[in-house]
Amino acid sequence: SSVEPAPTRYACSSGSFVDGVRGEQAIRDAMVEAGCAGAGTTAGATVDALRLTGVGAVAVDAPAGSPHPTGGRDERRGLRDTPDRVVSVVAMRAGFLYPGHAAEDDYPRMAGLVAPPVEAHVVHTSVGVDAHRVDDLLDLGGPERLAEGSAQLAAAACDVAVWACTSGSFVFGPEGARAQVAGVEAHAGVPASSTSFAFVNALDHLGIGRVAIAATYPADVAHAFEAFLAAHDVKVTSVGAEDVLTATEVG
Repeated sequence: SSVEPAPTRYACSSGSFVDGVRGEQAIRDAMVEAGCAGAGTTAGATVDALRLTGVGAVAVDAPAGSPHPTGGRDERRGLRDTPDRVVSVVAMRAGFLYPGHAAEDDYPRMAGLVAPPVEAHVVHTSVGVDAHRVDDLLDLGGPERLAEGSAQLAAAACDVAVWACTSGSFVFGPEGARAQVAGVEAHAGVPASSTSFAFVNALDHLGIGRVAIAATYPADVAHAFEAFLAAHDVKVTSVGAEDVLTATEVG
């Protein structure tokens, strides 16, 4: 009888995790193309073991002064030197596509409140006209602008991606917003969503089916959000619109 070949492992953890999830996958793909059976890496084996044992948060203890192949990424991952070791909590890198500059400092602040910890990486997408008008919002969330930003998230080795502009997503309607997310996912190479869907998912998770909207938007944009929620079986009992035209004014 034939003997099945033994699995092949790339036994260098730092060399396989240094370029993130996509980098580790690329190593395994290259091994498969070279004819290696059961290709895997020690970094992947570590993740598999943590999943098998139900562990979701860990500390990494490495000798102080040892070379870190991740270079500058170590600082962003939260490594801190102590007299005898370097300690880090493994963090997911969440990428946020944020149009312009207004409230971007909220994202790292929110990331610090999450357990296990999340690292927020913000990419500022381009803005044509800063205005909460439907035509300007459709341009703001257009595929070209998001593709450019998503490519930057891919280069930053983000693990997930979020189009963080609610009005710039729900104005496309449910199908358009889904297509928008699919485009971000394709260009970033990781799972993606938007803040419009975050509202829907949060309401579903909390079992809430009736809401009132208090929006800074002009009335037509606020009612577009009402329609978006209604399309996801959320009943809107009332809508308030403050008619603030620009994101800069909202802050």
